[in-house]
Amino acid sequence: MSIELFIYIASIVGDIKAVIGLTTIAFFMVMVVYEIITAIDDGYNSEYIKNRVNIRNKLVIATIVLAFISALLPNERTMYMMAGAHIGKEAIESETASKIHKIIDKKLDEYMLQLEGDKK
Repeated sequence: MSIELFIYIASIVGDIKAVIGLTTIAFFMVMVVYEIITAIDDGYNSEYIKNRVNIRNKLVIATIVLAFISALLPNERTMYMMAGAHIGKEAIESETASKIHKIIDKKLDEYMLQLEGDKK
């Protein structure tokens, strides 16, 4: 995934999370109202009761799924931190970083030899 697309997704993930959260709350409210209406209704027809149970089960499942999705979506800041960590990892594993690491190691070895020589 390109970094531009990732930044775009990170910028809208907060809005997506808010919409999912509001939808979850709406589903929960519909489920509560549906249960109240069902409790008041005296439809004893077995087919009618079976339909009510199916609708209620679907509402419960949809509400739980939406709540989990909302809880698992990272926020915008976390997504930017993930992108930074990924870019940092790529920079450290690059060929240039490897060369810099070798140069620093060589210079440190030279300085250590110089310090050991000064002690004598």
